[in-house]
Amino acid sequence: MGDLACPYPVIYTRKALGPLKPGGILEVLTDNPPSCENIPGIVEEDDHEVIGVTRVEEGVYYPVKSSLKRFLKPLKNYCVFSG
Repeated sequence: MGDLACPYPVIYTRKALGPLKPGGILEVLTDNPPSCENIPGIVEEDDHEVIGVTRVEEGVYYPVKSSLKRFLKPLKNYCVFSG
């Protein structure tokens, strides 16, 4: 995601994580300093996991593991019958 100003790397990272299956890996590379700081936060906020941070010549590389938690939402408005 080189040459993209914040917040685009953050937005694109969040969007790319959406269709990933649990356990899938998204590889993120950004050279935008604010995004370098913000990406780990939004990843964790969405219950995914940054599994590494590596500074490379092109910027900062983050492999991100997609979480199962986002698929396990609490049940609401359910009925319990006994009987």
